[in-house]
Amino acid sequence: MNLFGLTTLMSALSEVADNLEAGRYEGYEGYAFLAPILRLVDSFMLPLIIVILAAGTIYAVILGVNMARADSSEARDAAKKRLINVIVGFAIIIVLLVVIYALAANIEAVLGLTEVAVTE
Repeated sequence: MNLFGLTTLMSALSEVADNLEAGRYEGYEGYAFLAPILRLVDSFMLPLIIVILAAGTIYAVILGVNMARADSSEARDAAKKRLINVIVGFAIIIVLLVVIYALAANIEAVLGLTEVAVTE
């Protein structure tokens, strides 16, 4: 796997194309279009979370250093606000990604709750 995961993405897309041609998505009755999306979410969500956590940590450290190097109390307060906003923002992003990952893992149960109403 290279830095951007392009080989993994290409292999996943070719697998999805092969499975679509062969009609191997019987478990998703009526929702066969979701199977490739769920496979991509499942294979790329964990690396995406790791990259976002690393980027957030590095940016928070940079903002912390800027806050420590601030000359006046006004500049320190502004840097503190930016640091708090960044931490809250990255926490919200991580929580939302984990929720998406959990929903993608349990999509069959979620979709099983919705049934087509039959009128007679």
